[in-house]
This record gives sequence, C-alpha cells and structure tokens, in this order.
Amino acid sequence: MSAVDQPSWLIYGSNGQTGGLLAREAVRRGLQPVLAGRDASAVNDLADSLGGLETRVFGLDSPRLDGVRAVIHCAGPFADTARPMLDACLHERAHYIDVTGEIDVLEHVLDRDAECRSAGIVALPGAGFDVVPSDCLVALLKRDLPDASRLELVVGWSGGTISPGTLRSLVKTLRLGGRACRGGRVVRAPLGRPVRLPGLNGRSRTLLVIPWGDVATAYRSTGIPDVTTFLEADRPLVIAAASVLLRGLLRVVDVEHRVPQLAGRLAGANLGVEAPNESATLWARATAPSGRAVARRMTTPGRYATTAHAALACLEGVLAGTVSPGAHTPSQAFGADFALSLERVVCDRV
Repeated sequence: MSAVDQPSWLIYGSNGQTGGLLAREAVRRGLQPVLAGRDASAVNDLADSLGGLETRVFGLDSPRLDGVRAVIHCAGPFADTARPMLDACLHERAHYIDVTGEIDVLEHVLDRDAECRSAGIVALPGAGFDVVPSDCLVALLKRDLPDASRLELVVGWSGGTISPGTLRSLVKTLRLGGRACRGGRVVRAPLGRPVRLPGLNGRSRTLLVIPWGDVATAYRSTGIPDVTTFLEADRPLVIAAASVLLRGLLRVVDVEHRVPQLAGRLAGANLGVEAPNESATLWARATAPSGRAVARRMTTPGRYATTAHAALACLEGVLAGTVSPGAHTPSQAFGADFALSLERVVCDRV
C-alpha cells in the first residue's frame, strides 16, 4: 500500500498503548489510518500529532464503520470487545484483524468462518506477537515433521514492559485457569505449575504452564492434536515469583479494577515502551508417535514492536486480496514462512 489512493482502514483503540504504537508505525510507513476509540481527547490528540489523521469517536454499542474496508482492533480485553466489533465488521462487510492472544476469543472468531465467507470478509485474530510468530513457528515444525502428534511451545522470559491493556487482558485470561489442547480440543490444565522439559534446545528447562493463544490456533493451523504452552522460567526466583503472582493475583476479588496500579508497579513508568534492541525468543518441539522429534527456535523484536510489524503486514496482505474470505489463523492466511518476512525475525533448527 502507498499513501496515495489507499483504501480507508481503521485502528480501533488507537488511544491505547498498542493502538498508538500501530498508528505511529503506520504513519512512518506512509500509511493513513483512521484513528478511532472512545476517548475523544486522546484520539484527537494522537491524530493531530501524526499530521491530522481522520478520527472517529464511538463505543462498540454504536460502531461507525461505514466506508471502512478493514479494521485493526486493539481495544481489550477482547473477551468484552471482539464479538461486537466482529459483528459490526460483518454488518459493514469490513475485514476484521485483531491482536488478541485470548484463547476463547481466538476460538470464537475462528468458529465464525462460515459467516465471514458469506459476508465476503477476512477475519484474522491473533495478528500480533500473539500469535503470528508462534503460529508460523509451529507450522514450520509441521512442515519438518508431517506426522507430528504432540507439540510443546515455550515463550522465553524476555522481561520488558507491559501495558495496562495487555495486563487487563492477561488477568481475564488467567482467571479462567490453565489450558492445553488434547485430541484437538481445548481443555483445562494446571496453571503456573513448574515442570521440567528435558532436551529442549539442548538442555533441560524449568517451565511454567500458561494459557498461550496457540492452545486455540496450533491445532487449526497444523492438525497436531496435543499442544501445551509454557513460559520459560529457569531461574528459581522467577519460578517462585511467577507462581505466586499467578495464584495470588487471581484471588484478589477486584483485581481487574486494580490493573492500572498493578501495571504501574510491575512495569514502571514507561508502560508499553520497549528498548530498541529488545527481543523475544520462542522455542517449539514437535514429536511424532514414533518418538522422532524436531525443534526450532525463533527470535523476534520485543512484543509490541512485533505486534505493530505483524498486524500491518497482515493488513497489507488482506487489502491486497491475497487471503480468501473466511476466518483464518496467521499461517493459514499467509503460510508458514510469513513471520520470517517481518523485520528482525529469525528462525533456526535446534
């Protein structure tokens, strides 16, 4: 896409950390998104700072998508916002892209494939750090080992910052408990329990079971029926702190209302701001019934930078007409190598 004669597309939640980052990256690339959200002052201030972009102010009880060809939806928690935004996109026949990693939301959007095909639109959930890199990583492993039946995915402990919106979505997800995929179905699993996973990346690792988005997407993308997702936590203090946080945080009755204060304490003053050289690492291993296993490691920029690059690349592909109507995972839409086309993403066998 170029800035000349580009179709009208909209970032909803542009006044948030992730939406604002997306807007700035889009303008840096010469694009002109419509900025939208509920906070008129914040949306208009951002639009003015980016050269006077068009704005729309609305809540999802009365969405304004007329004339818009595509939406990048950044307003979480997506458990509350994805359904009404997708409904609005279906009504206006606008393509739907979001940056969620929430398992139930991913399943909900992907389950509406028939509606999207009937409306002639593309629905692409998980178009950010959750789950573009990991979804492509597992698709590459499926290519390496076509008869794989078990998949283990590890998200590296990268530290860095976390925005209030991300934390709010995370809290909602964690309050639902742990998840895994067994026999192609999402099931309950112990949350935050340390486990040892031998042989991954050449050594045994201590990991925490977490409900990452690939619990919902990996089976759809690869057909691998058993999927478990982990957070890397090799250091004893990290294990202890994370386990206490996951269990203790979820016992606080009004934890969701305390998210801004929690985010401030956990992340410091510059919420959602990453160092230019920040990176994240993911490992995955696929195992066949014979016991044969293959593993890969992928490194990316920080979570928020990856989200901006991935979501805009998804938008460009959708608007270019390279994706057929329907609801897709990222690798279904663009192929296993898609993540490797993004800035500073590298994948190798281990």
